[in-house]
Amino acid sequence: MNDTSTASTAGAQVEVRSGPCVIDATWREPAGLLRAAVVFAHDPTCQDDAPLAAALSDRSFASLLPDLLKPAESHGPDPCRNAEMISQRLRMTTRWTEQRCSAPIVVLGRTRSADAALIAAGVAPEIRAVVAIAPTFDLPLRFLERVTVPVLLVEARQDRVSERRLQAIRQVGRVDRVVLDPISTDTLADTIAAWRPFA
Repeated sequence: MNDTSTASTAGAQVEVRSGPCVIDATWREPAGLLRAAVVFAHDPTCQDDAPLAAALSDRSFASLLPDLLKPAESHGPDPCRNAEMISQRLRMTTRWTEQRCSAPIVVLGRTRSADAALIAAGVAPEIRAVVAIAPTFDLPLRFLERVTVPVLLVEARQDRVSERRLQAIRQVGRVDRVVLDPISTDTLADTIAAWRPFA
């Protein structure tokens, strides 16, 4: 696995490579002591995580913002299969990050990408924590049973609490639930920075 990088004011543009697979990404590493490195389970077709990555950089977190799905892949018929695909590519980026810096690695995802982050955390020993923002939990519960690292579950006030959602949450052993209204960039960054693994 290797990378090429080009510096820019918004971070370094890098390529994460593993065999024939190439993932474009943006790497940010603030000066000084790092609290952790946040790897985003990022789908560029449906979300913009760059502002949050920048806000976390201001709070002494490194970040890797990879493009894990191509536009043609993001609207597949099987959400669970998409989550598994994202999780496999996420593993590439967490291993790359592990080689790049010695800080603890946290994966962060929103909605279905949060599902992918949870899948990856269940099999990747380098992942030390997960930030799951409004996950759909649209995946088999067996994936959640494997998650043993701390999970910060961020929910909006209007999120519907179904029995399946509660059952899914119970499968994950170490969960801190936070309700934010609204889920703004600065509030989310402050919440992550104040979370007990980093406080």
